[in-house]
Amino acid sequence: MENYKNIVIISADRNGSTAFQHNILGANFNNDDLLWMGECFSQDHEKGQPPSWYNPSVYSPRTVIDTVNMGTGKSVLLKVQITYPNFNKSFLDIRAERKIFFHRDLFQSTLSRCIAQTTGKWWWTQEEGKQPVNIDLEFFVSRLEWRIEQYYKHIDNVLSWANEVYRYETYNYSVDNLIKKNKDKELVVKNYKELYDIFLSRKEIAVIEEKICSKIT
Repeated sequence: MENYKNIVIISADRNGSTAFQHNILGANFNNDDLLWMGECFSQDHEKGQPPSWYNPSVYSPRTVIDTVNMGTGKSVLLKVQITYPNFNKSFLDIRAERKIFFHRDLFQSTLSRCIAQTTGKWWWTQEEGKQPVNIDLEFFVSRLEWRIEQYYKHIDNVLSWANEVYRYETYNYSVDNLIKKNKDKELVVKNYKELYDIFLSRKEIAVIEEKICSKIT
């Protein structure tokens, strides 16, 4: 199995980490050597949630990817969301040459999730002529607390596992990338400052950020 050069990305971000995958793939989505599996373990596309039919304790992620490698003769590129309820240490056992943690500022990442679930769209910019949105405070806090909980639970193991760590804010995407960085959300969220003040009040975030910054590639 060591001949398969799998690439595994772990992230809490959706748009930015998808763009990151596009950077790796380039324009060739039908790569003869690399099978793009996206969020195969984390996303039920019809329901927009973790799949109820996949249980890592029954079929381990490593077993699934080993089977794909052997069945197709290809290496795979896939992303796993650290924020999904089915995330556990078994995902770190997938055989991979590149083990990447892709981090985005927890405020922006949380706000992106809230905008998406409020509007039903993953891309929401003032340039599209849409009106700024108001994010419910309780909803924002619930999404932020979930991210903090998942990071506290898993970040040490993920950082020990990773051999590459990147930050969304400083990563240079290819100019040919189909997916671009999101615009400043201060322009599209009415209560941006109020949400940011809530974020700043959470002291646990500084501990998380310090750990990650020490590992940035």
